[in-house]
Amino acid sequence: MTNKEITANADQQYIDNEEGGRISQELDVQPVSDEAALVKPHRKVLKVVIVVLLEIALLCAGLFFGYVYAKATIPQGVVLSEYKTIEELREEYGAAANEKKSVQSYVSAGDYYGLYATVYYKLITATDVYYVSSGLTDSLGMVKVSIESEKKLENGYMVWHMNSSGDSMASQTTFSVNGYFDIANQMAKVKRYDHKGVGDSKNGKEQSELAYVSKYGLLPFGFSNYYVTEDNILSAECKTENGLNVLTLTLDPESATEGYVVQMSGMSGQKADFSGGSVTYTMTFDDNYVLRKTTAHDEYVINYGIKVSCKGDMEETYYYKGEEGYVSFTEEEKYENVGPDA
Repeated sequence: MTNKEITANADQQYIDNEEGGRISQELDVQPVSDEAALVKPHRKVLKVVIVVLLEIALLCAGLFFGYVYAKATIPQGVVLSEYKTIEELREEYGAAANEKKSVQSYVSAGDYYGLYATVYYKLITATDVYYVSSGLTDSLGMVKVSIESEKKLENGYMVWHMNSSGDSMASQTTFSVNGYFDIANQMAKVKRYDHKGVGDSKNGKEQSELAYVSKYGLLPFGFSNYYVTEDNILSAECKTENGLNVLTLTLDPESATEGYVVQMSGMSGQKADFSGGSVTYTMTFDDNYVLRKTTAHDEYVINYGIKVSCKGDMEETYYYKGEEGYVSFTEEEKYENVGPDA
């Protein structure tokens, strides 16, 4: 039977009605040529292909916009397992601190964590502190970076200025960071400038303390680059030098530096690996547990595209309000006077 005969005989169509019966429906069917009959199936196939392609396109668009939305709404950065607010740090170390005990009684009992906690608790509960620090990192003599820093803590606010200057690889090693912190309200403002003095578009805009820590790892008003616990002190000794106490701690390099590693990455993009490395941290303080100086020596691996062994040394000196060497806030450094870059 030809296509014409098939088409001519298909002059009726039956459809089901609501009662389940059948109703005939006359169709106005025109004869179709052999050529047209052959074209129709191709058109149907084309329509199916177009529908499938549209569905794929819509699916991809949905996935893309879903990804963009998720990326915009999920907080970026790293929330540290060890992250604690300053109040939580005070509570943690305050529980182990006892200023009524003598330094010698701590040493005799071998309680070096308690000794550390007492000194550190005294520092993080001080109301007015000024510190200056300088350091040097050396990657096998290939990349040397000098770091100069100062912090001012006063009336519940802190300002931190840090300058890093490398003798090579300037895009990673040379930059400056100025941080301003409203401690009580857990807010921060940050201004970072690269090796060309160019700042980020977000410079000076207020952000939460958690957002800051997610990117930079450490609370500046926590002062230390290391998280010291009773369990991660590998060895310790305390001796007297020039009328001051000198406590030297060898720390587990990985657990003590989680926040420090995030800070390095957030500020310079460098990926530090302390596994297999070492951390030696020394605190110099008086018999009233007032911290005067710290020194640190680190050994770790840093990734410059290739993994390179690195050594770092840092020295920090502390001054307190009323002492010679103490420096107060300038008007420009006060939190309320710091605004976004123009």
